[in-house]
Amino acid sequence: MKKNDLVIAIYFLNQKAIENDFLNKILKFSTNQIHTLFNTPPNRFSYSYFHKNKLYNKDVKYTKLNEQKMYKNINGSTHVGIELAIVPKDFKFRISDTDISFLYSPQDEFTNYSSLKLQMDCDKIKDRMQSGDVEKLVEELVSMLSDNGCKISYGFAFSMPRIKQPKAYATGIASGRLTEEEKELVHHFGNNKNKCGERIWDVFWCNIFNSKHLSGSGVINDIENIIGKDCLNKHGDEVIMCTIPIDILEIENQLTEYNNYRNQLRQVLKKYNLLM
Repeated sequence: MKKNDLVIAIYFLNQKAIENDFLNKILKFSTNQIHTLFNTPPNRFSYSYFHKNKLYNKDVKYTKLNEQKMYKNINGSTHVGIELAIVPKDFKFRISDTDISFLYSPQDEFTNYSSLKLQMDCDKIKDRMQSGDVEKLVEELVSMLSDNGCKISYGFAFSMPRIKQPKAYATGIASGRLTEEEKELVHHFGNNKNKCGERIWDVFWCNIFNSKHLSGSGVINDIENIIGKDCLNKHGDEVIMCTIPIDILEIENQLTEYNNYRNQLRQVLKKYNLLM
């Protein structure tokens, strides 16, 4: 049976990204969300960090003691990345076979963007969430980051067959069984990720724009004419969410309509020279 994963990815700027307080808030938010959705805490805890120009990677059982050990290990370190996940006992590939995973990646030297990615097994959350709940979860992620001093640059949410490795796709890495068109798109994002604060990669089910993206005269009206005013929502002064009115958890049953929306929106973005 083909599995689909839902991925939410948000790229942001944050000068506090390596501070323990920020990491603690990421961990607390992620742990609470996992417990809310699955009624159980995460069972795996991974983190990486640079110390004296050497990269260290840890993958351990999630416990409060291991979380405390992490803070001790990363003291004086840089580029700290963390992941909390529920991994089933029968997993084949640790990187992709998860029920749910929160991955925080620190800013890199090429783009200066940090990122937060959430991956969920669509089959496991269908009984727990509806499409509107997913949209609310995106809003909660945006609010959590904004409330902690992060400047949202770009983001998106989509579902994709697990065999195509959607979390890697959201990072700009071609992996899994992608089509030639998907490979071309993901390579383009990987090579131009540093422009995501000014340009838009592609159209997804949910699109998280900053105010610069849609500042052109007429672009918002053109988008509203396609998806409706209720699907374009502003969060604060800087973030605009644009959501295609399709059930994200049943998207395979509405692919024709979904792709029609995407293609219309792509034409609008091309018209205003907003694509990468």
